[in-house]
Amino acid sequence: MVLQMSSTEDSANSDNPSEGPPILNLTTAAILLAKYKAVVANEAPVVNPDLPFQKMTGRQWMEVNRRNEWKCLDNLRMSPDNLLHLHNILLGFGLKGTRETGSLECLGIYLWTCAHNQASRRSRDRFERSLDTVSRKICHVTEVMCRWSHSVLVPADNSYAGVN
Repeated sequence: MVLQMSSTEDSANSDNPSEGPPILNLTTAAILLAKYKAVVANEAPVVNPDLPFQKMTGRQWMEVNRRNEWKCLDNLRMSPDNLLHLHNILLGFGLKGTRETGSLECLGIYLWTCAHNQASRRSRDRFERSLDTVSRKICHVTEVMCRWSHSVLVPADNSYAGVN
């Protein structure tokens, strides 16, 4: 930014007008500041600014929920202790994870999707996984939950053979 001063300012503020940068008086500085504020105030707003932080992966999100009881209750509808207890039970009924998606994250995807009545696409965004991965994990945990339910939901009548 180049500032030009009038000849009266040159003689008042500088011994030698050809040496060094010009010195501003308070009035000129105030005017420039006012112009700057006007330019900034008239800038168009940013519609979708970049987030100042990265989104959490599904594994990170599950860890945050596991460490905070209120978040866990709100997001997964159970306490962290109950979550880990259910996880340990379901491991015995075939709950498995992969190298990329652990078994606890698989359970979290299933629980969050069911607890909030969400579509797979929303789960994809929440857990930062592909739609295919989310769908496969929900199906896998559903099968495990069905196997577990057969051991929990036992008819009181031993002669009960099945549904007609």
